[in-house]
Amino acid sequence: MNAENLREIICLLENRDISELSIESGSESLKIKRSVGAQSSAMTEFPALLAPGTSTAPLPVPYIPENPGGAAKAPTQEELYFLKSSTVGIFRESKANGGQPLVQPGANVKAGQVIGFIEVLRLFNEVQSEVAGEIVRKTVNHGEPVEYGQVLFEIRRGQ
Repeated sequence: MNAENLREIICLLENRDISELSIESGSESLKIKRSVGAQSSAMTEFPALLAPGTSTAPLPVPYIPENPGGAAKAPTQEELYFLKSSTVGIFRESKANGGQPLVQPGANVKAGQVIGFIEVLRLFNEVQSEVAGEIVRKTVNHGEPVEYGQVLFEIRRGQ
């Protein structure tokens, strides 16, 4: 396990209420314990792992207008399917760095279609649409950490 892997793990744990994490990979293992609600204890214990100029402050949440055009009716909760993350990791819109996103809001998707990836320790886990329909909203951006059960996409079910 190298310093880059440790940085990714620390970024995932930052601002999460995870009290204990154990990772085993081949002959290597890592165990991290902290008090639930402790603020960035990993960052204070391992400051050398942060890249120069890296901030531990929470990222700002971008403003997304609820109905930018005003013409289309906003879907109700019953019409939407919330596609959730099946694991903890870093969300990727494509495998290639700077590559085209696999889907954008407004795109139609089929059930089983790959619409993103969650990177965990340099492994890319496919995010597949579980229903056919139209992507209404993408709730995470490329490179953002995601948690288990976090909503990634809102999909209006197709007919």
